[in-house]
Amino acid sequence: GLLCWLYSSTMADKAPRMSEQNRKEVEEAMRMLRATLQGDDRELKSVYKKLGQLQTNQTFNQCLAVILSQMKQAPERIRQAAGIFLKNNIRDSYENMNPSVRNFIKNRVLQTLGDDSKRIRKTVGSIVSQTASKDKLKGWQPVLTYLVKMLDSNNYNHVDGAFGALSKLCEDEPDALDSQELGRPLNILIPKFLTFFKHPREEFRHYALGSVNQFITRMPQALSVHMQDFIAGLFFLTKDKSQHIRRLICQAFVQLLRADIKSLMPYMRKVMDFMLQANSDEKESVALEACEFWSSLCMAHKRRGLD
Repeated sequence: GLLCWLYSSTMADKAPRMSEQNRKEVEEAMRMLRATLQGDDRELKSVYKKLGQLQTNQTFNQCLAVILSQMKQAPERIRQAAGIFLKNNIRDSYENMNPSVRNFIKNRVLQTLGDDSKRIRKTVGSIVSQTASKDKLKGWQPVLTYLVKMLDSNNYNHVDGAFGALSKLCEDEPDALDSQELGRPLNILIPKFLTFFKHPREEFRHYALGSVNQFITRMPQALSVHMQDFIAGLFFLTKDKSQHIRRLICQAFVQLLRADIKSLMPYMRKVMDFMLQANSDEKESVALEACEFWSSLCMAHKRRGLD
């Protein structure tokens, strides 16, 4: 399964374990992270200089992964700081990391997706996306399958962690997720996201709709074949009490006007009725998104007039 993928010989040698002798390195990393949160100006300058020097240090990045994933007794802020520094190091120095260290980090991070802390789950999701982007998603099919399976979990933290990672991937790598080379993961992701439009938890509805919205202007086949289900899901969500979801609905209808107006035409009266209500929404962010619809509608009519 997943661990076989992480340690497969096709990717790297078996990832090294943190030995007893590494404990001092972990403790020193903890001290520096603590200083970034509560040190004085002079100490901060020294610590940040040291952290910059350690950016490409293999052991130090492993220490950050251990602090993030295993040091559950440490303050949440310390673990989150470890994750943020690790993400930045991956962004800037991933190409210089040994394959075994990359796999060590992936292993630790993926095991932490369902952490009890919302902040840690969010940080981990961003690291997953950053790492996947660096790999250009090559070899990530087993992980994507694993994340989709996590969405079926009865454990809230697991679903939230998986959705956080998937939504970030949709935002960062929309084209790669529809690539033929990777087996078009969207063929699985889009219909799965649509099933969450009616989920009782607002945050999961928000994740699902926001993720699908990332693909409207690209209009991949995975979305076009499910367009009727998507539109039906949008109308179901028009009654949602969440201002954030109502704003995303406005965004979706605006993008559909530009990308697939033919699919929207049979429902245009209902769409316009919703947009009129949204125009006077008590939340300014929703009303502003609704305003965009009318200008886009005028543009669409002009384009159709020229056809």
